[in-house]
Amino acid sequence: MMLKVWLYAFCLGVSSTRRLERRVREDLAFRYLAGGLAPDHKTLSEFLRRHRRAINDVFTQVVQMARRAGLGKLGQVAMDSTRVRANASRRSVVDWEQARREQWARDRRLVRSFQQKASQQDPEEDGGVSLSPEQPRALAEQPVPALPKKGRAQVSLTDPDSRFLRTAQGWELG
Repeated sequence: MMLKVWLYAFCLGVSSTRRLERRVREDLAFRYLAGGLAPDHKTLSEFLRRHRRAINDVFTQVVQMARRAGLGKLGQVAMDSTRVRANASRRSVVDWEQARREQWARDRRLVRSFQQKASQQDPEEDGGVSLSPEQPRALAEQPVPALPKKGRAQVSLTDPDSRFLRTAQGWELG
């Protein structure tokens, strides 16, 4: 129950234990996830402190699953068949498995960065943690390339949608 509540709280950018306690009492989604229970801020804080590493691993897996399900992309770009030079370096092209490992590491660092900021004590609270409303949004908007589509042997880490295209000047990323 606590893991579900914390994962949902991280997704919404709620990291203050006192705010989370209030949301569990007032917000229907949090009440559902808590199964009708109402943990206090001290219990929420202790759970986070004791299980920080495991929560980090699970949240990283949730981010990966969302990305695989296609929920990680913020928008779509539609183009015709015009060949446009990609904003990518030839040196950043790697094989698919290496890209997957690097993506996992980037997601883990992003989640860890969020947790470190969340673990900083709020001077207004006694033992709770807090983030300003802009911090989770800024973390979520960091440019993180999506995983490459299967079937492609290589992918660019700087622009995963780019491919080698034949142009009048030869082969270039586009």
